[in-house]
Amino acid sequence: MITKVKPLFGGFIRKVLIILSIPLLVINFSSRFVVSADPGTSPTWVSFGNFGSGNGQFDHPRGIAVDSSLNIYVADTGNNRIQKFASDGTYVTSFGTSGSGNGQFNSPSDVELDYEGNIYVADTGNNRIQKFDKNGNYLLTFGPDSVVGPLNSPRGIALSAGLYVADTGNNRLIVFQDNGDVYLLIPGPFLFPFGVVLNFGIPFVADTANQRIVNSDVTWVWGRGGSGNGEFNSPQGIAAQAGNIYVADTLNNRIQEFDGSSNFIQAWGSKGAGKEQFDEPSGVAVDQYENIYVADTWNNRIQIIMRNSSASIPASNVTVSNHPAPTPDTVSVSGLAAGDVVKVYDAAADGNLLGSSTVGAGETSATVSILQLGTGSGTVYVSVTNLGKAESSRTAKTYGSEPVVQSTAPSASDVTVSNHTAPTPDTVSVSGLAAGDMVKVYDAAADGNLLGSSTVGAGETSATVSILQLGTGSGTVYVSVTNLGKAESLVRPKLTALSLLWLYSLLCLYSRLLQLRL
Repeated sequence: MITKVKPLFGGFIRKVLIILSIPLLVINFSSRFVVSADPGTSPTWVSFGNFGSGNGQFDHPRGIAVDSSLNIYVADTGNNRIQKFASDGTYVTSFGTSGSGNGQFNSPSDVELDYEGNIYVADTGNNRIQKFDKNGNYLLTFGPDSVVGPLNSPRGIALSAGLYVADTGNNRLIVFQDNGDVYLLIPGPFLFPFGVVLNFGIPFVADTANQRIVNSDVTWVWGRGGSGNGEFNSPQGIAAQAGNIYVADTLNNRIQEFDGSSNFIQAWGSKGAGKEQFDEPSGVAVDQYENIYVADTWNNRIQIIMRNSSASIPASNVTVSNHPAPTPDTVSVSGLAAGDVVKVYDAAADGNLLGSSTVGAGETSATVSILQLGTGSGTVYVSVTNLGKAESSRTAKTYGSEPVVQSTAPSASDVTVSNHTAPTPDTVSVSGLAAGDMVKVYDAAADGNLLGSSTVGAGETSATVSILQLGTGSGTVYVSVTNLGKAESLVRPKLTALSLLWLYSLLCLYSRLLQLRL
């Protein structure tokens, strides 16, 4: 029944330490990746999600995993799917539907990843484990097996030199090879084991109904029923990082952390739906920065306990460029590292997010483009989020007013004034313009009255201003143009012609005078 198996799953295991395990040798590579949390700092709590079936919503999520790029994978149990999120909680993609076919789920309870990005799902209601590639395409099913029989409501999975499965309903631990064959059967004694994790190559099991944590051969046991430090009430999820073990103490509504010798270190959470509270958390994962990710099951959300915060940005590293419309304004930040996220707000706290940008590979700066900050001076507030750390405090940066760029006044030759006999309105037409330009007509070179205005339409190069009446005599109008993103031009004077009626009257008077002289 037991066959020698090569370590087929090694590499960075997302809820497990980076390990290579063989029966007599454990090699720990975790120190290359782990950044220890500062015990003197208070953690920052971040949460996302609510109840529902839309993207980014949950129906009692139970399992959670995180990869080396800090992407988050959630077993969305009631919605029978796996959802993937970016490190800031932004929805990325999902796969799975309700059913029993390949790629379908019935109450998936846990999710895990191997170093190639393949995704393993504890398909609890279908009594199996399914394997998918990094894009969510079905690859393989684990269980049932002709030797050990079918799985019964498997709840927890872990990866190292094999696929470890907490076969909950059968009260046992099973280890599968990469091809789906059974490598090892560990009968317990367990009572409804929900979670399993590898810590320095040693399997540890959340022995849920026995209210304890045990290693696979039950030679290392700690915990008992209760609510004190190191006591449990239905422990379900379990994770490990840097030698420490983290337990989702589900009915005590908290996460407990222990060192590698099972000594209690600290706990987070209490009963409730507010910040820093849980309602029966079922799943827990820990990244290489020792941040803790929790499937807050009955609150239908994911909570992240960020152990360290990013350093704020020096104001000298921030440059704000306030451009006239339609050119977007920009906020540039230097002195960064690849993967850092810059966010720009309109207030020192709360307020609105004006924009964000991520530093690209090999880059040390980022620029946030903002439609318009406004024509006047003001202040923006800039934060940075380093990989594996909480968002920094905001740095205030003042900026000046937009530079004044004056539009070019129209040429007098481009202006045509038509002085009509009442009641036909008089018109002032201007050519040589661009769409969006605004023409204004005044009765004086400065101050005075605005007689009318018109905006050049899309695809047009001229505009006509209609004026009720300029008067029967000749005169002068003063015309300006305002280009998009520029200040109004100086006015250009244009003489107006006599109205036809007034001209006709003058001709008649002149003719009458000639007749009298004769």
